[in-house]
This record gives sequence, C-alpha cells and structure tokens, in this order.
Amino acid sequence: MTRHLPLILTALFMSSLLSITAQNKAAIKTEEVTYTSGGTTLKSFVAYNSNQKGKRPAIIVVPEWWGNNDYSKSRARQLAELGYIAIAVDMYGDDKIAADPKQAQEYATPF
Repeated sequence: MTRHLPLILTALFMSSLLSITAQNKAAIKTEEVTYTSGGTTLKSFVAYNSNQKGKRPAIIVVPEWWGNNDYSKSRARQLAELGYIAIAVDMYGDDKIAADPKQAQEYATPF
C-alpha cells in the first residue's frame, strides 16, 4: 500500500487541479462592448472570471494586424482564466477583420 501512495497522491492532486480548472472555465464571462471614438463604432471583447470579486488587474489585448479575430478573443479568455479582466480591442472599428495580408496592410497603414 505505501509503495502506491505517491501514485495515489498524484492522482488526487491531478483530479483536484482539473476540477479547479473546470470551475474557472465555467465562470469565465465574455461580452461585446460597443463604444464610439471620433465617429467610429468600436466593438471590443471583454472576458473575466465572474466568480472573482473585488479589484483585479486588467490587460488590453491588442490584436495582430488582422483585427479583433477569434485568436485575440481566445487570448482574452485565457487571461481571464488567470484572474485578469481582459479586453481585446477593435482597433479598426466596425469589427473589421482582414481577409488577406493586402487588406490587413490597408487597415494597419494609418496606424
């Protein structure tokens, strides 16, 4: 029995860790936040753990030149799982996402 103790303890630890991770993922709330700046409508994506209360650090996720696509939103969710409030910003406005490098360059050039 004692020779199996490390294996049993490892299994219990992993089970607890998976349970905590599942609880955190279930508590992640996401929402689109719409606002205007300079006449442009911006649709950013906010993610946070709704089980956490009180002050928390916040992080701004600036997308790659493609725009605020699924990748930047997934990064915001991952940061929320770590305890941050994360906002993936719509830097081009009107929720524009580039379809190819040429279009991405056109969107990014003014910046």
